[in-house]
Amino acid sequence: MRRNQRAKGKRNRSQTRQAKGAPKGPALSMDQLVARVRPHVPAVLERDGNEAVTRVQLREILRREGLRGGRNDRLGPVLQELRTETTI
Repeated sequence: MRRNQRAKGKRNRSQTRQAKGAPKGPALSMDQLVARVRPHVPAVLERDGNEAVTRVQLREILRREGLRGGRNDRLGPVLQELRTETTI
């Protein structure tokens, strides 16, 4: 009998499960998200020379700060709130 006899096509896979990263808390509400992003907006606007914050800039801030809630359906209201605050 042969040693280490396996059926053709089978692969040797590790039995350990991969970690899925650090556990993340619940997504923030829109008001909380606006409050946490607001302090970073003026610096980004000054750096890029924009009059109003863009979707790309908002996503950049969210990633850099490690904030959740950057889905498209939630970005619209946050952008609108931030834009009205910067124009007043």
